Amino acid sequence: MLKQHEIDTIRQEDQKKLGIVNARADDVTKQKMGAIHEKSQRIKEKIQNLIDKKNDLLTAPLTKSETLELAKEALREGRKKVFFDGILMPHLRACQERRYSFLERGASSLHLLPPDHAWKLLYWVITEKDLLAASQELPDDGLPEAEREAQIKKVDGEIAALVNQIEKELQRE
Repeated sequence: MLKQHEIDTIRQEDQKKLGIVNARADDVTKQKMGAIHEKSQRIKEKIQNLIDKKNDLLTAPLTKSETLELAKEALREGRKKVFFDGILMPHLRACQERRYSFLERGASSLHLLPPDHAWKLLYWVITEKDLLAASQELPDDGLPEAEREAQIKKVDGEIAALVNQIEKELQRE
């Protein structure tokens, strides 16, 4: 039969062993956590770099022809929305209601085109022919839309793969 001091000695030795095991387990945990942290940081950095690359693609210059088409579309839309719907129609409605005479000088001109709205006349000053001539002077350094979309799709795929990698890591743990 063990005496009390022998039992105490055994318990102390067991506590020392437990302390050693705990310290080693903490070391292993720190190492694994460090490795996991390092791996996750690399993935986060890769994703951020891909997002930056995607942003560069989204904001890259357009080709000459794409720029011209967007400008023509904006011109047509501006003529319709800004000039026709925003100036001419309200003025004609005011004329119909007999508040003004059509293109009457004075009060109606302030209603028709207040000074801070004079820029709207640009939609009728600039022609598609002007846009074509100006676009010919642009450098041809733009990224075609099809190529841009393909590169963006590729970047999105790379981002999705990294996200899946993180998800799989989470499921494993």
